[in-house]
Amino acid sequence: MSSPIITEANYLEFGDIIKEFIRNNELKEAEDYLLRIIDLIERITIKKGIGISPGFYLELAKLYKKQGSKEKEINILHRFLVQPKAGGEQSKKILERYAKLIDSTDMESLKESFYNEYLEKIRLTKLLTKYIECPNCQKKILMIIPSKKVQLFRGSCPRCYENNLFIVE
Repeated sequence: MSSPIITEANYLEFGDIIKEFIRNNELKEAEDYLLRIIDLIERITIKKGIGISPGFYLELAKLYKKQGSKEKEINILHRFLVQPKAGGEQSKKILERYAKLIDSTDMESLKESFYNEYLEKIRLTKLLTKYIECPNCQKKILMIIPSKKVQLFRGSCPRCYENNLFIVE
């Protein structure tokens, strides 16, 4: 059977298929679909200037944990942590999980390192960005602005990982 084409229009439809693969212990197939979807959503979110939701990353991290592949689990969580993130409480929990996996207690260094990688990633795009002060940590952060018309948007601060409402002035 040939592998289906995963697109922006249909990628959410593969959630049940992936769960079925996992139930049937077809972990390689589940991993393949999850990696393809993650590649796609990273391209979509950078193209559209929106934050990424962690769902598919977390599903893949669970799969790697089930396989006992700590290095792959760390790598997929790291991959999420350097992305522009959608609003929600998961980002901070993922950071904490990552720190525990690598046996680090220096959260500030981790946050700074991820923020620098995030900056490299978004500076390579041609998206609208602006420095905004985070209402939680009060640090100036470079954020992708969804459009010139947006005055308010929800996202996770790439420095403190708190879910915030950001005001574009």
